Amino acid sequence: MTRFSTSYLPLGGVWRIVHKTKDLQQLGRVHYSTIRGGNRFDSISGRFGTLYFGTTIEVCFAEILARLRSTALLNAIAKEEWRLNNWIESGNITADWRHRRIAIRAKIDNELPFVDIDHPVTLAELNSHHELMERLSRYGVNELDLGIVTAKDRRLTRCIAEYLYSMNDTHGQPLWNGIRYMSRHGEGRECWAVFDHAPLRELERMSIERSHPELLKVAALYGLTIL
Repeated sequence: MTRFSTSYLPLGGVWRIVHKTKDLQQLGRVHYSTIRGGNRFDSISGRFGTLYFGTTIEVCFAEILARLRSTALLNAIAKEEWRLNNWIESGNITADWRHRRIAIRAKIDNELPFVDIDHPVTLAELNSHHELMERLSRYGVNELDLGIVTAKDRRLTRCIAEYLYSMNDTHGQPLWNGIRYMSRHGEGRECWAVFDHAPLRELERMSIERSHPELLKVAALYGLTIL
C-alpha cells in the first residue's frame, strides 16, 4: 500500500502574485529541464503545468523578491555603469513592478490532498518506488533525501513532480492536487505547487501597495528598497 504524508490547502485559501493580465487558468509556459532553469516542481517533459502559491502573502513576497536581491559582486561590477546611465540601481523595487502585479487568493474545489514532499514518511516511501529511483539514478542519485528535494538541480525535483503527477487511483483519476513544500527562503514558510488538473477558484484579488506590511517586512529582510 502506498504511504505518503499529505496535507490539504488551508480553508481560507492560498496566495499567489500574478501579472494583472493573467488569471488562474493561464498556467504560463511549461519549462523543459535544465540544471537550474524553470521552477522546482515543473514538468521535466513539458506534459503538464504547475502554479505556485504561498500560505500567506508574506511567503509569496519572500519567494518572488528573493531573485531581485542585490549581491556584492553585482554591485562591484555594475554600480558605476548604473550611475553613469541614470539606471535604477540593483536592490530597488520600482513602482512599475508593483503596478503590473496583483495578489490573488484562491482555493481548490475538490478534496484531493497534497504530498508533503519534505516529510520523512514521504521520503521513505519514495525511496521504495523503483521506477522513480531508476529515473533519478540517471542523474547520479541512488538515495532520495531532504537534500535532493531542496536541491538547486531542478532536474531532480521536476523528475519527482512528474512521477507524482502520473500517479492515479484504480479509476484512472489523479491522486494528488500537487506538492506541499517549505520555502528555501526562511523557516516555516509554507508553499504549494498546484498541478494543472486541480480546479482552482479565485476568492479575492488585491493591489500591491507600497505600504503593504508584508512587502516592507520582506524588503527590509532582503535589503531591498520599495520605490
